[in-house]
Amino acid sequence: MDGYHSDNHNRLISGATGIGGADQGASLLNTRRASQWGVDGVVTLVPIHGLAITNSVSYNHFTYGHNLPICNATDDDGNCTGYGNLKGKKMAGYPSVMYKANISYTWHGASTWMDVNYYSKRQYSLLNDTHVPAYWLANLGASYDFGDVGPLKGVKASFMVYNLFNAKYIAMMGENGFPATGDMQSLERGAVREYFGTIKASY
Repeated sequence: MDGYHSDNHNRLISGATGIGGADQGASLLNTRRASQWGVDGVVTLVPIHGLAITNSVSYNHFTYGHNLPICNATDDDGNCTGYGNLKGKKMAGYPSVMYKANISYTWHGASTWMDVNYYSKRQYSLLNDTHVPAYWLANLGASYDFGDVGPLKGVKASFMVYNLFNAKYIAMMGENGFPATGDMQSLERGAVREYFGTIKASY
């Protein structure tokens, strides 16, 4: 387990405008001061030979510490009619809490595993008035090591199911930048359930 703290000075961020393409714009902002602190912890249990259970958690608290006005409303001519304050707001695009549980079992050449991941909500706008919801993501896999087969060395077959429960979630966000307010930028939906199978060997 570990803990940490850091202070950031003159951190630059980009406040995006438009919805991408020809009308995409951005304003460069000096946040002057920001700070973060957090903790990480991991524990692994091996109740019987071949079985391992691992749990890990991470918490990060990042906030801006300077009074910085940001336009959050405009009229039809694009003139600013309202302002929000960046002070106390969380950094966009990153979850505060991440958790992972993994269970694996190995017996001779066979092994199987499952992991479950949790990501808390992520702020989408700089002023934190929109966010992407939290989600859980599970994966399942198995493999078998056949060893040497004829002229082939280290033959191993594996199979994996990604997004086991077909969760609907937002993966990437902010490729076109993060807006000061609202949600007029880009989001990418996470991959649906997928199946992967591989066979590898050397000679």
